[in-house]
Amino acid sequence: PDSSNLNVDGPNQTRAAAALVPIGAAATRRGFNIWTYGGGHVIVDLLGYFTGDESEVSATGLFVPALPQRIVDTRKPEPHRLWHNWMLESPAPGVSATQASSLVLNVTAVDALGWGYLSVAPARTYRWSPSVYPDTSSVNYTERGATFANQVVTRITEDTGFSVYSYQGCHVIADYFGYFTGTPR
Repeated sequence: PDSSNLNVDGPNQTRAAAALVPIGAAATRRGFNIWTYGGGHVIVDLLGYFTGDESEVSATGLFVPALPQRIVDTRKPEPHRLWHNWMLESPAPGVSATQASSLVLNVTAVDALGWGYLSVAPARTYRWSPSVYPDTSSVNYTERGATFANQVVTRITEDTGFSVYSYQGCHVIADYFGYFTGTPR
């Protein structure tokens, strides 16, 4: 294909990218293909799915766009970066706090302290223990001082929103773009 979901600009880079892909069928197998131009290791984390035309009509799972809004910025009003194995929580903004099952965010790692990643999940899911936090990544950063962003769709927890775990320290920015209707965890 002549389009891309993820791009790197040199060797030995680790990147994350969100992609919505159709599931195809070949004989009795269903799945999707991954093409790579230059090769490399690939990790796929399945985060969810959309229903099809055959599904029952429902108001649950509808996307509601919002005016873009920055809801997390650890650089302001004073520096409070996340350090190695730190987490932060943020409430869901506005009506999404009670009417959303998931948020659509752009999450950015800023001024990284070295190789690491951010993982976004519903708040209070992992009891503030890095040893049980998921080993999936939402944003990867590979060098000191780096800034990398990725789109994230995350479930939220009622009254507490979502959490961001940092494997290696960095500042975190989360910009909110909308939500999917439903009941929070």
